[in-house]
Amino acid sequence: MFAPQISTLINPNASRVEADKASGHDTTHDQVYYNDQMDNYQYDYINNGTKVLNYKARFKSRVITYRITSDSKVYRAIWLRAVERWNNTNAVRLVEAKDQAKVQITLGESEDETETTGSEIGRTWRTYYQSGSQGTTWMDSAKCVIYTNRFPASNHSVEYKLSVATHELGHALGLEHENNKSAVMYYQSHRAAHITTREISTLKQMYK
Repeated sequence: MFAPQISTLINPNASRVEADKASGHDTTHDQVYYNDQMDNYQYDYINNGTKVLNYKARFKSRVITYRITSDSKVYRAIWLRAVERWNNTNAVRLVEAKDQAKVQITLGESEDETETTGSEIGRTWRTYYQSGSQGTTWMDSAKCVIYTNRFPASNHSVEYKLSVATHELGHALGLEHENNKSAVMYYQSHRAAHITTREISTLKQMYK
């Protein structure tokens, strides 16, 4: 069975930075659709020789606030577990926002009615800003959504949805796609996906 494609929607304010330029870019919706032919996997090596993923931007602090908008106990539990997974890397500390005005990452679910593609089961929007004399680009906010009506009829398991939630939250933290099929940031979702050593190393390098 073909594993559904997970897409990232990068939707920055025009005065901040442009959306990723990749084949499949739909300027009408400012969407970037990924697959293994379109994705340009890029890597770096840090001082100790560890191979890490390149990234566009990160939040300025490693302490990042989130809010779960879901009314569903199931989806709220899924998002909380995804938060726990990334917190367990010890690279970032995701904390639930007490003040809605201070929310940096919004997590939720909805039905996808756009029908732009039949295989999207999750999407992430990210916005950026620039600051400092060097014009450093930082992540400003992110919104992650799981599309409840896009899961294949044969696979509605909580494990599967957790894999999608973890993937989308990874994008919200600044991670891009990985070409390792067992990695949670691989462009297609599957239940066996897990956060790999390389993804942890990348996140620690980003938020050091």
